[in-house]
Amino acid sequence: CLVWSQDACFLVVADSNGTLHFMNVKSNAVLFSQDLAKPSPQSNEVFRELSLVRREDTYELLVLTHDGKLFQFSNIDLEGLRQASATGDMKTALELKSAIRMHSGDVSTAHSKRVGGVAPIAFEEHQNALLVWGSGTFGLSVWAAEEGRLVQLDGVSRILCDTDIHHCALATDGQILIVLDQQGQLSLWHASSLMMIDPGPKMSVAQFRVLPTGTDAAEAGLGGEAASDLIVVLCNEHSPGRSFLKVLSLNKQFNEEYTLEVSSLCTIAAIADPDCFFVVEGRAFDTMGDECAVGDVAPGQVQLHVRCLSQSLPTNRFYHLLHKQRFDEAMQLATMFGLDSELVHKVRITSLLDRADKNVEP
Repeated sequence: CLVWSQDACFLVVADSNGTLHFMNVKSNAVLFSQDLAKPSPQSNEVFRELSLVRREDTYELLVLTHDGKLFQFSNIDLEGLRQASATGDMKTALELKSAIRMHSGDVSTAHSKRVGGVAPIAFEEHQNALLVWGSGTFGLSVWAAEEGRLVQLDGVSRILCDTDIHHCALATDGQILIVLDQQGQLSLWHASSLMMIDPGPKMSVAQFRVLPTGTDAAEAGLGGEAASDLIVVLCNEHSPGRSFLKVLSLNKQFNEEYTLEVSSLCTIAAIADPDCFFVVEGRAFDTMGDECAVGDVAPGQVQLHVRCLSQSLPTNRFYHLLHKQRFDEAMQLATMFGLDSELVHKVRITSLLDRADKNVEP
């Protein structure tokens, strides 16, 4: 496992021996290392998840192991460490290192079957609490540091009926928690009380990502109010070889704002960019160059495609599609946002006439 700081100046690596290394990328120096776990004789996998999260002016490093041990390194001054490393001020670097606090706990007591992941959360009066999800006695549990260790504050069990929680994420305001279970069901929860407020739409969701909505997107009708978020979901349909990316509005009860058909072999990349998201697709083409199902060709014939999708005004996107002569997509956008569909027909006819003129012998 590894995780980068947002400015790419620091890299945290957790190796298969159970040791954590905090590194300065520019100087290739290891600022500190710490043994956290022992490798299992049955598996080489020791760590499950690493994440660096911002807490006001400092950062926290969250480390989750496969056997359910959770480590919270708090009060990490990345900016101070960067400046101290750049100037060679080892005294300040050592002081900042000694200011880092570590708390640990065994979250497998709440998630004995599977520990899925961890994320920061503000819970009741605990502003620096941690949300853990998975399966076992609890599907969701909240932990916080008390007297040098992590202790469980609360959990959700009965309403989830032993459901395995696959992934969780907070909305931008920190008040709404989006939960995805192993059955592909999305639901909305009040974060500070762990109360379900919306059971979610009936769709089979494989992945999702919260995409903050900017002012331009709100003006474009993609998110209603400027403060609302969009939820990008990857849905698996019952038809073989068909998957869809759907953009849902969080403040409109999961109203579908946009849908894009993608390959059945597809995943949303875990890249921390607030303005866009990346999708990695495996796509296949037959001998005639036409796209076909991934399962219809040999594995070596599958091409890897990376798409970057970002928010934009519908009119800008509309004219871009016309310029690229992607008329079907332009028509879909025109229908969705009430744009000039007649213009699509005019540009399509003009394009056909231009092609015909070029094919005529002088």
